Amino acid sequence: MIIHNAKAKLNLVLEILGKRDDGYHEVSTVIHTLELMDRLTFDHSDDLTLNCEDPRIANDGNIILRAAKMLQKASGSKSGASITLYKNIPVAGGLGGGSSDAAVTLVCLNRLWELEFSWVQLSDLASDLGSDVTFFLQEYKCALGLGRGEKITSLNPIEGCSVILLEPRVSFLAKKTETLYSMIEKEHFTDGSRTSNLISQLEKGNVNGEDFFNVFDSVLEVAFPGINEYRKLFSMAGAPFVALSGSGPTLYTFVDSIEFAEKVTAELLTNGHRAYTCSLR
Repeated sequence: MIIHNAKAKLNLVLEILGKRDDGYHEVSTVIHTLELMDRLTFDHSDDLTLNCEDPRIANDGNIILRAAKMLQKASGSKSGASITLYKNIPVAGGLGGGSSDAAVTLVCLNRLWELEFSWVQLSDLASDLGSDVTFFLQEYKCALGLGRGEKITSLNPIEGCSVILLEPRVSFLAKKTETLYSMIEKEHFTDGSRTSNLISQLEKGNVNGEDFFNVFDSVLEVAFPGINEYRKLFSMAGAPFVALSGSGPTLYTFVDSIEFAEKVTAELLTNGHRAYTCSLR
């Protein structure tokens, strides 16, 4: 049996530069991993199965099974696997849990099935599954993502911050990422300067909330009615700033003190909200 953790991520900056000829969007993003993690186990089996307590995940269309079947097809392997997912990262929250799980699946099944696929071969499969999958396959803490997000360059990670996550109780949006991208208009496109500025601040070790940016903020209230109320209550609970990760709806903030982070998280939990304290990792 192989056991492996799958990290969550935050988008510190997410810009859309324009529309590509292939129908995708050209993005510029800075991604950072978190200590919040799913856990997966992989064991030999005649069949290919996924076990998870969350019914939204344990289905044939899940990205974990898509990754496994893609690796089977590419390798010609007839091997199966019994995969179990212990889910800690919020589902469809903009934290990259599914993409991270898929990257771990490619790596671990490559080992379990003794395929000896190279990193380049796995990376090609990862790119077909989704741009964030390529990032997680690299195992960088912090990185720049260009193109569709699949062109990855390592950056200096942020040290010494605690992160508070707030998971808004908003309606689950089918095909969320696709829907959010379809709502973006030309006036939402930017020139990459937000990304360049953040990278400059990372090099100086001087990052703050004003440096963060997410293009989907411009359409967020339309996509997730009521989410702005969560921004307000997050600020009222003590968040020094409130930022959005990925296509949302998870909101986050950074603080210097783990004690303060736990205090804010405790207040949010006491008031019935779903909140987490973790660190960058």
